[in-house]
Amino acid sequence: MKLYTRKLNLCSIFGDRFEMSVSDLVSLLRDRRTLIFICLALTVMFTTDTPGLHSHVATWTMVLLWPIALVIYLASAFFVLMLYGLIQPRFPTMVWPLPLSSAIAVVPAATVCEHLGLYLAGSSVEPDILARLIVFVPTVQVFEAVFYRFVLPTMRPEVASVVTQHVSDGNETKADTKRELPISSARHLLIGDQKVPVAGVRHIEAREHHVRVTLDGSIITRRARLSDIVAQTQPEDGCQPHRSWWVARSETIGIEREGNRHVLKMRDDIRIPVARTRLLDVQRWVERHVPDPTDQESAEAKG
Repeated sequence: MKLYTRKLNLCSIFGDRFEMSVSDLVSLLRDRRTLIFICLALTVMFTTDTPGLHSHVATWTMVLLWPIALVIYLASAFFVLMLYGLIQPRFPTMVWPLPLSSAIAVVPAATVCEHLGLYLAGSSVEPDILARLIVFVPTVQVFEAVFYRFVLPTMRPEVASVVTQHVSDGNETKADTKRELPISSARHLLIGDQKVPVAGVRHIEAREHHVRVTLDGSIITRRARLSDIVAQTQPEDGCQPHRSWWVARSETIGIEREGNRHVLKMRDDIRIPVARTRLLDVQRWVERHVPDPTDQESAEAKG
């Protein structure tokens, strides 16, 4: 169940990055806009006869095959993403390209439906899976590109902000990038040339010549020094457990031991290393600012 709800670092064919779990993606299937989009996509595939099956398969068989292909495709795509969820904790900075999972998912869908269609039609034509894949893979990529760029943002506000920011990065000049995010009354951190709401930051990792900032629903990279960012924060915002990391209080679950080292456990299942020289300070910070999970559970039970 944890694997089903684990947040995954994903990116679309346009390079838009966001975090969603398999559970989130499955829930999208119940949305009216998703259902309409799927029906339109199936209608286009059926009426245009993209793979050229009408000459071999009866119409009623085609009507039966397309929904079956859709179910197999979606199940395969979700299975691939869950496999990625297994390895993500070991590679927390890895971003999974959604076009790759969709391309993989097309293979079992095309294979099963090709054989099933020819069997139902009683055709003696030999299955040509490769020819089907050459047609289906690019076609599915086009439909998914439209969905993730234009349909998904209408259902997930955090994805809409990522798409808007990505477009702005490509069209604005360097002098205009300071206006990428709206300035609100909430406190902000100046990261490079961009202002980011403190409440939207999960954790920050310092890398060579730049920092990688994980936000709610997106990841950004800016040329900046971690020390300059940490200087803008307060203990109530988060802490710096390691010279290369800063973590938000709201995303921290607690401190635990792994082998001969201590780590901070985050809500997105990432483990942040705690430097030995900072261990006591981090332990005090956790005691003062991070609520005990057991206390939260008991409070919810009473409520």
